[in-house]
Amino acid sequence: MLRLTARSRAPLAGIALLAALAASSCSSKKIVVDPSTGIEGMPSASQLVVYPDVPLTTYTLDDVLRPICSEDDTLAAKVEERQADAATVHGVIFDYTPAGAYQALRDDGSSFRALKDYLLQPVKRWPFSQTDAFEFLDPRPQPFPFQAYVGRGVVEGVITPDSPITNLGRITVQPTASITYTGRTNLCGDVPGVGEAPPDSLLPMAWSAVPGAAGYWVHVYQFATGADYFDSRFPSPASLGRTVDYFMAFFPAPATAYKIGDPLPPGGRIITRKTLFNNTDYAVRITAVNTEGQLIAYPSEAGHSFFVTRDPDLETRYYVRTLGAFVVHTGRPAACPPPPPTCPRPLGTALPNVKVFSVDALPLALR
Repeated sequence: MLRLTARSRAPLAGIALLAALAASSCSSKKIVVDPSTGIEGMPSASQLVVYPDVPLTTYTLDDVLRPICSEDDTLAAKVEERQADAATVHGVIFDYTPAGAYQALRDDGSSFRALKDYLLQPVKRWPFSQTDAFEFLDPRPQPFPFQAYVGRGVVEGVITPDSPITNLGRITVQPTASITYTGRTNLCGDVPGVGEAPPDSLLPMAWSAVPGAAGYWVHVYQFATGADYFDSRFPSPASLGRTVDYFMAFFPAPATAYKIGDPLPPGGRIITRKTLFNNTDYAVRITAVNTEGQLIAYPSEAGHSFFVTRDPDLETRYYVRTLGAFVVHTGRPAACPPPPPTCPRPLGTALPNVKVFSVDALPLALR
């Protein structure tokens, strides 16, 4: 359940993710204790991403005279929504090993100890790359910025000196909503960006560079029936809810562009890939992580997509929230429908199962 708090402090902008460990899993020498953490196990390529709980703004608007998108709309309130609370730390593990479960370990100042009294189970699987995702919450972390975590895999129910361990994930900075989409979106009113327009299923993507980034997670998806749009909009290296995942990959910095189907840059990894369809809208989530395994940047509201919900008890009130991703249209550019009599401009495009709005389509009160 989302926690609502009055807007009393600046949003924590971001969260964190990490670049893959450089330790080679092909080495013939078994490392029993990782010297950086003192944890028994074998360093692996599996990636841990950590980040603090980030508040996002929900805009409440009143429209007494006309329906959504009219110029008389007034901003009634701004409210912060959270997944948990300001103290909570989130963690996501992308596992590339045979581990069937994971331990989340936290630095308590003298050693790493189990964060939970149970093993983490996969919350999502991608058979394409034999990758499993695990996630955890730490509601009572060490004081910022002394928050450090490691994941250790459990293979066939056993922890041994060969158990895979992730990189060290440490929260050291406040994330920022600072990533913009610099490629073409092919949406109605799209201003040409860098590179070609998406002509087919081999989607070209481009995004802004983030200072201090070690790499970027890119997730192309659509919402499945029953998806939780409210929870999925919060920053995370991937949308782990009910989504249809068409493409997901990790790209090491300084890469800030990729066309599906092109060779991967050194150090890149594709988690999943399915054929995209022409003349279709897709959500594109891009997040940046640093060398500490922290998610440090996520999509900004500039050029972002939003979704709108009506107040069930008040017809003239509605709520505007960020989608948590950019929207890109493949194939021919999306046509701009003629505005209805009560609307001065088109409302944007429709992602399957959710109506989204471009920034220019929002009321003047939000622009």
